[in-house]
Amino acid sequence: MAQNWVQELERVPAEDCLPAIERYKGAHWSVAKSCMLELGVELWIMSAGLGLINQNEHIPDYQATFSAGSDNSIPVWNKKRADSNSNWWQLLTEYKEHSFKVLFRDHSEDTFIVCGSKDYIRAVSADLEQAILFLEQPEKQLIIITSGNDSYPSLNRFLLRSREDMRTALQANMLSLNISLAKYFLSWLKQDTTKSLEDFKTDQLPILIRNAPQKKAKGQKQTESQVETYIKESISKCADVKVTNLLIMFRKEGKSFEEKRFKAVFKRVKP
Repeated sequence: MAQNWVQELERVPAEDCLPAIERYKGAHWSVAKSCMLELGVELWIMSAGLGLINQNEHIPDYQATFSAGSDNSIPVWNKKRADSNSNWWQLLTEYKEHSFKVLFRDHSEDTFIVCGSKDYIRAVSADLEQAILFLEQPEKQLIIITSGNDSYPSLNRFLLRSREDMRTALQANMLSLNISLAKYFLSWLKQDTTKSLEDFKTDQLPILIRNAPQKKAKGQKQTESQVETYIKESISKCADVKVTNLLIMFRKEGKSFEEKRFKAVFKRVKP
């Protein structure tokens, strides 16, 4: 199945293909390209349609993803999507002979940052586990950036997890959060290449999280009866109280009620 899929893509005329660096679009890819231009890294793409491809490889337009809920999601032929994705990646990389195992084998002294959503990391995890064996100092050469709390037993020591509360510090949205954390890590590492992932977790993660905006505590919801009682008591203390000022006081006290309904109750209680 994977072989038929790739062979079909290989039939696309050369004039309809573009370098991967030009083919992909969107917020995630924009940050990835900035890493290449500003930090001098070489990009490889985890493609659900083509396997592991280099930034300069000419590729056709295609639609395929390891993420669930899309018309272009990899079909589930096992009981679990994760297993289907993993099997699909294995078949793709065996046919194309482009895999993390081959990449790490051929560049065993390089440093690699693998960045992707949990669906993608899960799909390529078996490939990564085999690839690590070719690295001379794995703990210093591999960082895997992803989100969520999924466990990858053989890879956990390489994980750097992004969090929603890093968005402000990284100036990223949820689609570009992982790659923005990768860029931040690269910039930090470039200042001192002797630093490790554990150094980053100790020195930089608290900064990224500390800069997150504090979430406002949600007010305690009130019933209409409670609101009416509150308004009557407030009017008894100050007959000239205005509805807007009273609503502000109401919310400052940690109470919650829809504004339009609050004003309607106020109007009924104090014609």
